[in-house]
Amino acid sequence: MFKKLGKMNIGKRLKNAFTQIIFVFGVLSILIMAVIFYTASKYERVLDYYAYPQGDIAP
Repeated sequence: MFKKLGKMNIGKRLKNAFTQIIFVFGVLSILIMAVIFYTASKYERVLDYYAYPQGDIAP
């Protein structure tokens, strides 16, 4: 793989690197959003079923 990169010109190498970086960050952002939504839904469920530890201050 590194031999291939050595034969490429600088413009093609930069495009390849940016494409890979964008792809990786895109996948990571989707995973992070899924974890955030999962955590938010579980937290909302906990508040509904167990209320607040200080007392019933929910509307």
